[in-house]
Amino acid sequence: MHLLKQAHEHTTSAPIRLADLPAMQAAFATNTSIGVRAIGLIDDTAYAADHPVIDLLRKEYSETPAEHL
Repeated sequence: MHLLKQAHEHTTSAPIRLADLPAMQAAFATNTSIGVRAIGLIDDTAYAADHPVIDLLRKEYSETPAEHL
């Protein structure tokens, strides 16, 4: 969530219901293994993998300094 807030100033966090899916413009998953991955389909609702916010998140993710363990 921190990455999203850095990259996109109009960020909110809220539970998503199935009825909310058609109103969403994009969907993504992220973690340390895969970076930012676009989600193209949730049930019968399709999302464009090339939405600008996905590209912005990928850019921000790739520019995030690695943490030393």
